[in-house]
Amino acid sequence: MRVTHARAVTLLCVVSALSVGYGLGGTSVAVAVGILSLPALAWAYDNATGTFLVLATLFVLTVGTMVLLIALMALAR
Repeated sequence: MRVTHARAVTLLCVVSALSVGYGLGGTSVAVAVGILSLPALAWAYDNATGTFLVLATLFVLTVGTMVLLIALMALAR
């Protein structure tokens, strides 16, 4: 796989966001930023089928739904 300029910029932005998130908020923020950046990485590095993009988007939606349900349970208690 040949790394193009757009891929390098995407990877640099994700690594910078992970570094800043870890520096400002710790491991939990870095993990959250990493999960949220999966569709961007999939968009840059996926092949023509788009399988990784679909799976990454579904994973982010699943984790987001779980976090919202946990927050709702905490509020309702």
